Amino acid sequence: MSRPLLASGLGPSSPQSTPSESRWIEATPIAEEQRELVEANMNELKIDEQSAAGSPASAQNAGLASPQLLIVSPEDARVYSQGMGEAHILVGGEQSGGAWWMGQFREDPGFMTLLHLHPHMDEYFFVLQGMLSVYIDGAWHDLKTGTFALVPRGTPHAQGNTGKEPVHFVGSGSPAGFERFFVELDEIAKRVPPGPQFGAEIAKIMPKYDTKPLGPPPRRT
Repeated sequence: MSRPLLASGLGPSSPQSTPSESRWIEATPIAEEQRELVEANMNELKIDEQSAAGSPASAQNAGLASPQLLIVSPEDARVYSQGMGEAHILVGGEQSGGAWWMGQFREDPGFMTLLHLHPHMDEYFFVLQGMLSVYIDGAWHDLKTGTFALVPRGTPHAQGNTGKEPVHFVGSGSPAGFERFFVELDEIAKRVPPGPQFGAEIAKIMPKYDTKPLGPPPRRT
């Protein structure tokens, strides 16, 4: 099983150069030896691309739709109650070709999930404001503003707000599907107040959304 990843202060990725097109060679006056060298390198690049197309990773991604340009404003988010917070779902499987989902969340003081795991989904957290408490890898971690966390599929975890102020964070997962959980969560939150019965109702619907409930969240020591 992959270990969880916690990181702070994410930096920009390094820029990557793009191979020149063959028409650039025709339009640029260069020596014959240089021309032959460039064309040889481009031929090697084409061979590498063809090899990559037949790789296992390429075959694994063959069933996913190609990424499309996507811009979603806050007004376009689907808003759901969590009882003690809100989920603003920005991107779902219908927009990502089933590859991933993403939302912005607010969790009020006292909010806490059950201990659970996702058999097939990797889950990601990025804290925007406040402190998000996450139980993972056998211990509690308090994620401050600017902290990123990756919870690999199959990893038992719980998360919530043990502070005195609301916490705001971006949550995401791959592949998509779990975002539909918040539709039913909203319906339960409208008829059941926070408490033991609320948790019991949530546990009933979890298995429908690639989530296995494991019990109450571990106590902090």
